[in-house]
Amino acid sequence: MMRGAWFILALTLAGCGSQEPERPSRPGNINHSWTVFRGDQAMTGVAPGHLPGKLTVRWRYQTEDSITSSAVIVDGQVYIGSADGKVHAIDAEHGTRLWTYDTGSMIEAPPLCVDGTLYIGDADGVLHALAAKSGERTWQYRAEDKIIGSANFLRAENGALRIVVGSYDHAMHCIDAATGQRLWRDETNSYINGAPAVVGDRVYFGGCDGLVHVLDGATGNEVFRQEAGAYIAGNPAIRDGVIYVGQFENQVLAMDAVNGNVTWTYTAKRPFYASPAVNEQHVIIGGRDKRVHAIGRASGESKWTFATRGAVDASPVICGDKVICASQDGTIYILDVNDGALRWSYDVAQPITGSPAVGEGLIVVGDEAGVVWAFGEE
Repeated sequence: MMRGAWFILALTLAGCGSQEPERPSRPGNINHSWTVFRGDQAMTGVAPGHLPGKLTVRWRYQTEDSITSSAVIVDGQVYIGSADGKVHAIDAEHGTRLWTYDTGSMIEAPPLCVDGTLYIGDADGVLHALAAKSGERTWQYRAEDKIIGSANFLRAENGALRIVVGSYDHAMHCIDAATGQRLWRDETNSYINGAPAVVGDRVYFGGCDGLVHVLDGATGNEVFRQEAGAYIAGNPAIRDGVIYVGQFENQVLAMDAVNGNVTWTYTAKRPFYASPAVNEQHVIIGGRDKRVHAIGRASGESKWTFATRGAVDASPVICGDKVICASQDGTIYILDVNDGALRWSYDVAQPITGSPAVGEGLIVVGDEAGVVWAFGEE
């Protein structure tokens, strides 16, 4: 399950779609929107730009229950789900409520925002399509069990938008974004807990069946599947033709994205629930051994570890030469990506198990007391 923790860094605004051009960078800022869980369709967990040297609390926003969702940040608005069953739209500058939408069921899934529409699943297995600016419902799609992972998107050859999302009904669903109708459904052997990654016309995801699945996005036909050795709770990250994924037998694996061959395996002492962040040199991931692990992307060898006081189920984000991560010890940490040295931290005094969102000048994270925290330049 995804436990929420969110924080925002204030930046200039981009549109509600991941192909929008970035604004020019300012020193110590990140001028982009964060429209997809993990920052991009490939789920790499990398934010463009650089963090400021010092951060401060820009605002706090209270929901009515714990937050186990992650945020997206688009066009000056922050969107996040809560266990109170509501989707909350928050003004990114002031932290004030813009609108709420009541799904009637607990929300753990992070939202997706693309082409002016917000897509978010709930514990009743309903995927809601909402107008991002107003919260007005466009359509609902019903799976057969709960949805706790984020949706992702791909484009058909004619440019039509398609939404892909996994469910506890053991299936990956592909939905026409215009109509809310199913295009295809791929059956697996167990729950799908995490989000799918999308690169080109391929859909990549892990499951509780211990497999990494790769599908043709146009048809839903299986391209290949690869044994990962254990339950996969998070999502894979895809970079330069390699799949990186953590699993519950304490391992992170690198696999060839064309044939699934495992190129290296990294082993820790406890399971990996979080998803990896991957830049040119590093694979960064949190573990239930209370540590953040930095792995050499080429070698699969440990570069450094950073110890926290709680399990690290939140997936880290790499931004320039920094790593942003959060722990169930209630602390948000910023570490040096090269050596793991602590550069900044803030204790929210509540467990954090969701993943940070970084965009439009803000780091946004939610905690188990239902507070959305926004951090920005001091």
